[in-house]
Amino acid sequence: MLKILTFLLNLFTIFLGISFALLNSNIVTIDYYFGKGSVSVGMLVVIGVFLGVFLAAIPLGIKIIRLKSSLNNIKRSHSRLNSDLAETIVNPSKS
Repeated sequence: MLKILTFLLNLFTIFLGISFALLNSNIVTIDYYFGKGSVSVGMLVVIGVFLGVFLAAIPLGIKIIRLKSSLNNIKRSHSRLNSDLAETIVNPSKS
């Protein structure tokens, strides 16, 4: 069921993108510091959205890496404590 819903959502997004590009086919001129360029309004918006997603993904990726590292440290500590506890249960006189 989830795969069908995901497929339908992707299909709707593609349809929305195509219709947006067709409705916004006007050409705009962009002045750079070192030249000029012409691009359609739809393409300009798509580039802006992808640039925004990319710029947002950078700090999120860094945060995910830090959280995974922290989780691995906690798992190692938990494993160590479990082995110490198991050893204490097997040999109670050594503690």
